[in-house]
Amino acid sequence: MQQLAQAISGVEQVASQNRTLASEMERAAQAVGELVDQVSAVVEENSAATEQMAASTSEVTQAVEDISSVSEENSASVEEVTAAAQEMSAQVEEVAASAQSLNEMAQILQGLVSQFKLSDSKAEPGVTSMTTSKLVVPKKMNGPQPVNSRMAIAAPAGYHNGHSRG
Repeated sequence: MQQLAQAISGVEQVASQNRTLASEMERAAQAVGELVDQVSAVVEENSAATEQMAASTSEVTQAVEDISSVSEENSASVEEVTAAAQEMSAQVEEVAASAQSLNEMAQILQGLVSQFKLSDSKAEPGVTSMTTSKLVVPKKMNGPQPVNSRMAIAAPAGYHNGHSRG
């Protein structure tokens, strides 16, 4: 009986150790479950952060594309403005050349006009009179000259009313 008592005592000790191990295993399983829950939460947070980064990356990519497009448009506009400025510069040069030419013509005309003599007397031979005043053209000028409606211009010798005398 003693052997039986020892055997029962051994079984009780093993059962006690099994209960202790089972309790420890239960605590370890709970700890593992909590860790799994924590890891799962971290994975969900990382997944959400990754989605946000992907969306942000998409937005940044779109913004870069928009900036690039605007930059290209600005570049084209600058080229157009440059071309227009060059064209305008060429036109200004043409106007300046025309103004210079007109100025030279005005000086020539002023020189020619200064050679005319105004007179209130009656027209001389070879002078077409439109008013009481007349312009006498120096003999050095040849050919027909424009007639001012208020003045008479003396024609060169041998020239009368647009027809040569022969």
